[in-house]
Amino acid sequence: MAAIAEGQLSAACGAELYPGAPVISTFTMGGMERPPVARIRELVEAGHEILILGDRGGMKSAQECARQILLVCPNARIRIAIPPEGRRVEGQKKGEDWLDVRVGYAGVDGLGDEATKAMIEQVAVTPDLPQPEDGPGAVKGAVLPFTQWREIPRATIEKLPTLQETQDRLRAALPSAIEAARAGRPVLISTTTGAGKTHHTLKALLSAQVEERDRMRRLNFLWASPTKDLAGVAWAVADEANCGRVMNWDGRQTPGLCMLPEVTQALMERGRSPHQHACQSCQYGQKPEGDDQDERCQFQKNLSEAPSVRGIFGQHGIIGRESTLMKFATDPRDDFKDRDLMVIDEGVPTFATTTVTGADVSAARVAAGAIDQHVDELRAKNLQKQKRRERDEGEARFTEEDYSKALAWGHEIAPALDKLAAALVAGAGKGMGLHPIDKIEHADFVRLGQKIPPAARVLDATALEKVVGVFGQDRIVPLAWIKSLAKAIEAGTAWVRVHKKGVDIIGTNPTDLWTRYLTKGGILLDATCTHVDEIQAAGGLVIDLRAGQPHLKVVQYGPRLHGKGDSGRSRTGREKMTKEAQDLQAAMGDDPDVVAITHKTQAALMKDERVRHWGTHKGHNDWKGKKRLILWGLPLMNANDQIVGYKTHRAAMAARGIDLPDWNGERVRDWVATDGWEMFPAAALPAVPEARSWLLRELNAEVAQAIGRLRAVWATAPVEVEIYGFLPILGFGLHVDEMRLEGSGRAHRKASTRRLAMEAIVDLGEERTRKGISDYIYNHGGGRVSNTTIDSCLEEAQAYALRHGLTLIDAARTLCQITSDLLKEHGNDAMAACRAADAAGVPGAVLLALLIEQGRRAQEAPGAQRAGP
Repeated sequence: MAAIAEGQLSAACGAELYPGAPVISTFTMGGMERPPVARIRELVEAGHEILILGDRGGMKSAQECARQILLVCPNARIRIAIPPEGRRVEGQKKGEDWLDVRVGYAGVDGLGDEATKAMIEQVAVTPDLPQPEDGPGAVKGAVLPFTQWREIPRATIEKLPTLQETQDRLRAALPSAIEAARAGRPVLISTTTGAGKTHHTLKALLSAQVEERDRMRRLNFLWASPTKDLAGVAWAVADEANCGRVMNWDGRQTPGLCMLPEVTQALMERGRSPHQHACQSCQYGQKPEGDDQDERCQFQKNLSEAPSVRGIFGQHGIIGRESTLMKFATDPRDDFKDRDLMVIDEGVPTFATTTVTGADVSAARVAAGAIDQHVDELRAKNLQKQKRRERDEGEARFTEEDYSKALAWGHEIAPALDKLAAALVAGAGKGMGLHPIDKIEHADFVRLGQKIPPAARVLDATALEKVVGVFGQDRIVPLAWIKSLAKAIEAGTAWVRVHKKGVDIIGTNPTDLWTRYLTKGGILLDATCTHVDEIQAAGGLVIDLRAGQPHLKVVQYGPRLHGKGDSGRSRTGREKMTKEAQDLQAAMGDDPDVVAITHKTQAALMKDERVRHWGTHKGHNDWKGKKRLILWGLPLMNANDQIVGYKTHRAAMAARGIDLPDWNGERVRDWVATDGWEMFPAAALPAVPEARSWLLRELNAEVAQAIGRLRAVWATAPVEVEIYGFLPILGFGLHVDEMRLEGSGRAHRKASTRRLAMEAIVDLGEERTRKGISDYIYNHGGGRVSNTTIDSCLEEAQAYALRHGLTLIDAARTLCQITSDLLKEHGNDAMAACRAADAAGVPGAVLLALLIEQGRRAQEAPGAQRAGP
């Protein structure tokens, strides 16, 4: 028998327990994971059993030690002995080793030689090393099949109706949908993009408006579109119908935006409109009547005229968070109570994110500390106006009780803000990522943030970072973010976020628009709504009418992700983005009927009017009639956004009485079934099924919207969509007709690199190092590679060796030989070669060059179809 121990003292203990037996010390835990395999092989060949004496808590290192030994000596007999947990002293932090067991330490008596040897024999176990399964679905280990997709039977679905049939059904369903919305129910109308849901709904609404007018009743409505242009189109249709006065809030009849430049900037950046006190003190809003009317702001004037308008058309932003226009749709006490129907066309914002920096908290703390001064000034101002018997229209009247409540609130919120600042500091010390904010610890902030007294609201300045207030002083108490963050902490959707640029607090809440839609009713027109469950839970009506697209063909290329990476911030990232842009340009060629959507950085590099980026791909009809659309990379959320989005969705569903399981952010790569395919995606997806389903719905909603820009439902000639991004495509009527291997030059270089790495393992033998493998690849024309790539190649060869009981060198030599044999045997049938490789358990990366070569030959053959750039 021979022993391996982590520390010198443990090794000395092993030498005394087993006199005459060879004992090796690895000195550190890292050394245990990289044992001297050359010496150990000599011991194994001499007939020694290997006993690994690990420290408590060191099972993982001991398992890795055994794994490394088996890669060199597949037939080695190995046992692992770890001190049992029962001997731990309460409060002990250090890990116990076998010397501690033998001689004892403070508070624990030693067992002596014989008892220690007996315990080792009792607890010693053979290493439990996971063995990858054979076959295409064997994805638990490092060996992955090359064919990362396979065809499965399609789900049984009815033949989708024609466009005309879908429109007939839509027109028949609209009267009942309008009545349900007027009765206070949320209504979702979902059809294939291009089927005419917007046009037919608007026509039905205007027709109903005429009928109501004939009955001496009124039907007023608000129409919100995703873009200003689409709002103008809808307004033009209503204006031509002459069904009553309508107004486009974006300025076609009357200007609707505030003239203060800072407020306009805040509108664009934050979606916020000015508060009443800002208008009262604004130089544009308070200009005398005799001044130049072009310079006089019409913002409040337009609001006062709005009740006489039968319909208002505008962008989603006009009814967004903190907007004055939003009040007429939500507050039954205001002058807009007769406007009883709201229609939202596409892409309703369901939740808003509040971001709070350390500077925001500090500014709020300073202002709250001066609450006594602010309240005294407000009391003096109101007293002077009472003496002059003056009062601004709409100005609040405060009592002494209101002043007292504002003072008390300011004194209480100050320490609560101090706790929030402390949470920021504590979160910064926890490392990168999201760290939940404890609602119990911040219970005072939650209580005070949700009950802000009226007199304290005059200090608010959420429209601007700094607004010149009624006393000529800057008011910087951001009451709106305090209220929003308090609600988010209460709902469990607030985190301290640590990222590369610093640390801040983010909180998410349902938008006022979405809340109003669910509680007060309205019509949502959305081809790809991802909140059907929430609408139904709120008692809503869902009308889903899909039309067939017989001329649409969707082809997906694998196995690459084409992710946005670090978006070009580093030199390597910029090189990657440049190469991706070049590949996309090659795929598009010069055909004006080919359009593309990609990541923002790549689109900016290309400067091609045919290319748009994710985020600007919705709300336009410019691509109707195009023959080919390329989606180069898919808009998969980053890790933090996935956690925030799912937890926000989970909180919203919990408010509707539907409990979803929590998700801690763990992601795994595993096979996913779609409609007609089973695939091994290029990126890890959430381990919790409900979180994974949510993420794929959000992803595929964007994909369906992008494909909808082609208006393929109207097509009379073939229309092709190529998806470069190996993620599951399903839902919203999407179906992938064909899977193809992507034949890019980058993939070919990657395959060559990995094949050279296998040759390096064989040629360098036991003298191999990361640097040695890297130099070997470079000297043989493979270019410079990273340590991550080298480790990946080693892991694939090691896993193959463990599966088949080979040494690492023999495994690499076998893989090279199998590759050569398959090239000869299946040279004319690439997929057959890959299936043979799967059956043989060969890592796909080793055979990637094979299929790339066959794909190149197929493309060069006369009459061959395109198989990628």
